Amino acid sequence: MGTSFNSNNVLLSPDETLLYISNNQGGTVTAVPFNASKGTFGTSCASPVLSGFGSTTFYLGALANQNTSGTGGDLYVAEFGSPSAIGIVKVKTSKSGCSLTEAKGSPAIDSNSNGLLSIEAYPPRPF
Repeated sequence: MGTSFNSNNVLLSPDETLLYISNNQGGTVTAVPFNASKGTFGTSCASPVLSGFGSTTFYLGALANQNTSGTGGDLYVAEFGSPSAIGIVKVKTSKSGCSLTEAKGSPAIDSNSNGLLSIEAYPPRPF
């Protein structure tokens, strides 16, 4: 699944084909292809270090999907800092693997928060 440090937030895509992991103290996000019927993992991909990490934000928190179907569309990442922010990561998959890139205009600054660790998108995922 790759290597990272302090990666303790995991989100399963709505179609259960990808596990998203926030690498809290490294400033990156990892996606790991997942076969739910076999319980096996494929080759992971990781984003570059998110913009502003290490200067205005210092810790990644929870993850949320933009959509409630497929791989979930864009991925939202809570970024702890002063001010805190919401990172936006584009997810692309193909038969040969996956790629994660930060969206143009990311992160979205949350000037009302100095400690963002949790995030959720609406509507909630229909289980």
